Amino acid sequence: MTKIQTKTTGLFISIAVIAAVLVASLALLKSSHILKDDAVEKMLYQAQYQASTFEQELAQLRSITQSIEASLLTIYPEEGINENNINMVKKDLTKHMLMIGKKMEALSMWVVFNPELVPQDQNIDFYDKNRDGNFVKADPYNINNFDLESHTMKWWTDAITNGEVWTEPYYWEDWDMELISYSKAIYVDSVFIGCVGSDIDFTKKRAEWSGMSLYNSGYLVLINQNFHFILHPQYNNDDAIETIPGNVYNYLNDNVFKNKSGHINYDLFGVKKVMTFQNLTNGWALLAVVPLKEIYEPIYDTGNTLLIILVLVILISIGIAMFFSKTITSPIERLGKLFNEAKHGNLEVRCNLKTNDEIQKLGNQFNYFLQQMQTMIDQLKEKEINLTKAKEKAIESDKLKTAFLENLSHEIRTPLTGIVGYAELLNTDGFSKIEKAEFLSTIQQNNDNLLQFVEDVITFSKLERGILHPKNNEYNLDQLFIKIHQNLTPPFDSKNENITFKTILPPSQTNICINTDYDLVIKSLKILLDNAYKFTIKGEIIMECFIKSNKWGFEIKDTGIGIPKEFHKLIFKKFYKYSSDKTKIYRGVGMGLAIVAEIVKIFNGSITVHSEKDKGSNFIIEFNIPADSDC
Repeated sequence: MTKIQTKTTGLFISIAVIAAVLVASLALLKSSHILKDDAVEKMLYQAQYQASTFEQELAQLRSITQSIEASLLTIYPEEGINENNINMVKKDLTKHMLMIGKKMEALSMWVVFNPELVPQDQNIDFYDKNRDGNFVKADPYNINNFDLESHTMKWWTDAITNGEVWTEPYYWEDWDMELISYSKAIYVDSVFIGCVGSDIDFTKKRAEWSGMSLYNSGYLVLINQNFHFILHPQYNNDDAIETIPGNVYNYLNDNVFKNKSGHINYDLFGVKKVMTFQNLTNGWALLAVVPLKEIYEPIYDTGNTLLIILVLVILISIGIAMFFSKTITSPIERLGKLFNEAKHGNLEVRCNLKTNDEIQKLGNQFNYFLQQMQTMIDQLKEKEINLTKAKEKAIESDKLKTAFLENLSHEIRTPLTGIVGYAELLNTDGFSKIEKAEFLSTIQQNNDNLLQFVEDVITFSKLERGILHPKNNEYNLDQLFIKIHQNLTPPFDSKNENITFKTILPPSQTNICINTDYDLVIKSLKILLDNAYKFTIKGEIIMECFIKSNKWGFEIKDTGIGIPKEFHKLIFKKFYKYSSDKTKIYRGVGMGLAIVAEIVKIFNGSITVHSEKDKGSNFIIEFNIPADSDC
């Protein structure tokens, strides 16, 4: 009996210890992976967020500079710039620059003319010192009086060499400020006219990033395309990234300026670290670096707690085993086998001991424990599936929102640019009445495009919120088709002579009447035809009106680029835009087909698409004919 008690005691202790160690190890391993993944995601988000805010400032510099360039080229004299007209050019350009500066809230803006074309000291230089919209004009200066070998003059020398340049931060003594400049060399008929550009104050950004910490001692690093540090808590601007371990340099060299973002684990002078990176559009990259130890600090605390619990479990197990081993023989062996099976992952085993004592209760608790474990595992699996779906949905939503904002910017900026540009030309002397009439026509066209876009956005918003209600009227189908045919002929894009358009009307059905909203039907057809013209280079576009059994509707056929079958469901989602050619930008923000789908849904109709890549597209809209449809 002593031998059985000893075995029983050893078995009980062993099972308890193994189970505790296994649970603790799995918990620590899982927690470490979760913490590290969360840390990398947090760091990558921080790098992306900071890069995004910095990108906005860089984009503003480029926009300001391009606006000044456009103004200069607009007023540029036909005979070129010379000593006789430079003052007139400066006067006109100054007006444009002040308007651009106030509208775009510029810190500074400048034009430095080529001293070989005009007298020396010919420059236009404005600086909003108090950031209140009041620009101070700098005194004229001779560019040749500066030390052109100095790194502070790269905005001039490198722009001439490369066409344009983003300078690294440099201290400008006149403004007592650390600047980053975007400069662009202007040529007309291969003649170098000068450089135009603008600046941002990097002093505040450097202080902000230098004072920012990730976890306890993490930090941000900014590098240029030559792998030199622009911002680092330890290294200077002249230090190269080769000063860090070779494996890190090789990884950054292979990935940073080839991929938009990513991360790496590395060892720096005996300290394990995690680094994430995010590329900038000007060729630089923003890095976030955190010691791995700081990420795992919660794990260390959890490990100490689990160790104490493990010791307590072992001590309690020994006491319980010694007490119960005096009376436990075969039941405990049977129960031990069940534990062993459960330990190896079979959670479906159950204890059926009928001892009418504590052993039976233990068996019942064992059954309850396994049931709860199974329930918890099922719940965790379900949560994991839901989290994965939620993450995928969030990623897709973020991409769609990003695409929508990019397309929205393009759809608004394009007509506004046309309106503003041609409006400025109308105020410029030297154009005939015919030319000005063409300018007004272009302004009107861009205005119509902008109004149509705003109308589509409003319509989509009303449809999405369910507040757009149709204004139904009774129509004879024959008359309705004829009216639609008249309103949609000739086609929209009559300038494209490579596309033919025709409408097919059904045989007369004079006794059929339906209730519908004519404006919404026309809007749906215009969207489908607009898409057909947008994605068709040559061939034909056909709009067929049909009445088939108890259905009436329209079929739009084109010979355009077509849509692969795997994208047929996606094209009706909001903000989604399909393009077979990623290098070609098509107008629109991805709302058209979503609007059509919602309008068709209001009338309890259906819309289907039949299309293959490079084989054109066929969109069919169908509505039900009421049982009592006689006119």
